[in-house]
Amino acid sequence: VPTLIHILKTSELEVKKEAAWAISNATSGGTPGQIDYFVKKGCIEPLIQLLDCLDTRVVKVILEGVENILQIGNQKVDKDLVNEYARHIEQAGGLEKLEDLQQHSNNEIYEQAVKLLEKFFGAEEESVEISEQTNEVNNSSLEKSQIPECFFGFSKK
Repeated sequence: VPTLIHILKTSELEVKKEAAWAISNATSGGTPGQIDYFVKKGCIEPLIQLLDCLDTRVVKVILEGVENILQIGNQKVDKDLVNEYARHIEQAGGLEKLEDLQQHSNNEIYEQAVKLLEKFFGAEEESVEISEQTNEVNNSSLEKSQIPECFFGFSKK
């Protein structure tokens, strides 16, 4: 495992992708103890950094692995009801990466990012609804007051 994480941190992109697949697969079928071992050995930060990858298949696999890790973290919340693994992801810049993925052109990646943000980080769809309402208000006021009347040389009858 330490060698795999070292490869994920330091190798060329194609090799990093393979290491990410291996780690994600391990989180898929791993026991909570095994996933805890991966986290303690430092798998989260290099996985999060690889979310910038242009290969959508790799991004999807990493998001699945991150979800598996967070689910195990939910099973072992501390006395303050904090998911320690979510904290690791935040510290690795994961929230920003997940928020950025909400703008991804691939709908599956967008949906997975939203799901992770809502389920594990308390994000809500409310902000989307508010922005849609604001756009509706802005559009209706634009229609009424900001469009000049133009007759293009024709007389108004």
